[in-house]
Amino acid sequence: MNATATLELPQAIYDKLQTLAIAQHSDPVTLIARFVDSNNDERQIHVSTSLIAFNDDPFFALINVPSEHASLIDNIPLSEDPDLYLVAAALPHDGVGLHAWEIAPQRYMQDEHGNAVRRK
Repeated sequence: MNATATLELPQAIYDKLQTLAIAQHSDPVTLIARFVDSNNDERQIHVSTSLIAFNDDPFFALINVPSEHASLIDNIPLSEDPDLYLVAAALPHDGVGLHAWEIAPQRYMQDEHGNAVRRK
C-alpha cells in the first residue's frame, strides 16, 4: 500500500491549479507529480544569494513565485521555505516589503539585530 501525504495550499493557488489541470485534461495531483518528476531535467531551479531565477515553467507562473528580479524575503532561499513564498504570493501586492515574521509569524520572529529567525 502506498503512503500518502497532505499538501496544504492557499485556496487561490489551488483554484489556479485546478483550472490549469482542467485545461490540460488532467488533475492537480498529476500536475504536481509531473512537476516533481521534471525537476531532474534541464529546467532546474537556480537560486542565488540575492535573486531567485526560474526558467520558463507554467508551474512557477501558476503559483506566482518571484521572478528573476525579485529579492529574497529576509535572505531566506525559496528552497529553504517554499511555503513562506506561497503565503507571500497570496497576500495583497505579493507581500512586497514584508518581513518573514510578518508573513508567517507562527514560524518566524525578529531577533535583536532585526533579522528573521526561524522559531523552534
